[in-house]
Amino acid sequence: MTYLESVENLVEQFCKDPIDVYIDIKPEIVDKLGKQIGEMECSDMGVPKVIFEIAEKNSLEYDSFDFKQLVVLYELLAGSVNFCYWYGAHNVRPTGGGASVMYQCLDEAFRASAQDGNITGRFGENMVRCHMPLIEERLKYVSHVAIRDSVKNDVYLLLYAKSLQDFLDKLLISYVSFSKDMFLKRAFLLVHMLNRRLGLYEEFIHQVPVPADYQIPKMLEWFGVLKYSDDLHDMIWESRLIPSGSLQECEIRASTIMACKMLADEIGCTQGDIDIALWYNRKACDNPFHLTITTDY
Repeated sequence: MTYLESVENLVEQFCKDPIDVYIDIKPEIVDKLGKQIGEMECSDMGVPKVIFEIAEKNSLEYDSFDFKQLVVLYELLAGSVNFCYWYGAHNVRPTGGGASVMYQCLDEAFRASAQDGNITGRFGENMVRCHMPLIEERLKYVSHVAIRDSVKNDVYLLLYAKSLQDFLDKLLISYVSFSKDMFLKRAFLLVHMLNRRLGLYEEFIHQVPVPADYQIPKMLEWFGVLKYSDDLHDMIWESRLIPSGSLQECEIRASTIMACKMLADEIGCTQGDIDIALWYNRKACDNPFHLTITTDY
């Protein structure tokens, strides 16, 4: 069984009777939302500015391996710590922001690394200074990248992966923090981000599921694609913690993946396109998202 088949099998099990007791997917809303998504404003996500700055200083061609290697390393580090920015409630952010603050820490680390090459160390220090939640876990996961002598070879293999299975096999074995999530959110997000940044993996990007996190199910429930039970709805609106690995959390994430696949099939796009459209417009919805303390997302 491939990694993708394993996730799809998990999704199917959580989305069928009698297990799916907390969430219903509303197929009649999928068509309606599909038309709305096609009209949504989305960000045009290219190569980060800091990578261009480094490339210019070092006279790197934009289509060279060294340039692409920087982008992969950048997203590999970002992906290793891209989780849980809230604290206590969905609208409490100790850093004053979420992933944007994390990327600012990473940008500063890349710029400063010209002095000593210590990107991972500076990245960790910056996150500590920003007082990010789950900092011990974040520092540990960044260190997984730092301690591998073969990171340049890892990046090469990720960059030139010929299939999703090849990509995931290298990533999940080399960087185990990406593999601990049964729904592989951060792993799938890395594939989508490198596709957005560099146009990679066009041969298999249509296979990659949506990264199941906090914001996407919030948006799907707001649009009516997901219908939560009264009990689950109350838990979320009352800011009660939903344990990691609980049936409620697994149903939320499995239903998110299944609903986004239905939307992608309806529109004729990738699940990554659905992800970025809903995520980019997440602030249009004031609803709270579910609260699960986890490093998975």
